[in-house]
Amino acid sequence: MAAASHRAVLVSLFAATILAAGGGRADPHQVKKGDITVSSRMVRTSFGGTPNSAAYMVIANSGNAPDELVAARCACAASVDIHETEDMAGMSTMKSAAPVTIPAHGQVVFHPGGLHLMLTHLKEPLAEGGEQDITLVFQRAGTVRASFHIRAQIPVAAAAPMRGMSR
Repeated sequence: MAAASHRAVLVSLFAATILAAGGGRADPHQVKKGDITVSSRMVRTSFGGTPNSAAYMVIANSGNAPDELVAARCACAASVDIHETEDMAGMSTMKSAAPVTIPAHGQVVFHPGGLHLMLTHLKEPLAEGGEQDITLVFQRAGTVRASFHIRAQIPVAAAAPMRGMSR
């Protein structure tokens, strides 16, 4: 199976797992601004003394024109960067992925092993069951403030990316 097909399977499994975790209901806490809808928002809990975390979501664009996620920020961290995990010769590496284009009438899934928001130099630990506000900055939609659910476990379907996948 080609890398693009592996990626499509992973993204589908991630989206299905998120929907199943919500009992098949749409996320009642979707955040919508203009044509952009942000749903399935999760951020990992802090791990011991590690001062970093990662956030995941689904961004949908119902408009006739693409939009771009150009930046993100939160009060909880010194910086928030848009990253993508890549597998190169068996080693996982991260690279900057900003800006991320959200296609017209399409969506982009941020998931473990792929696109994610990297929260660096956390100011305090992120505890299971809490919420963390993150502000997303779009080229067309402007700023979108969304509350992310803090979770120790991110859906298993997305936790193990297949080799050779990219966004």
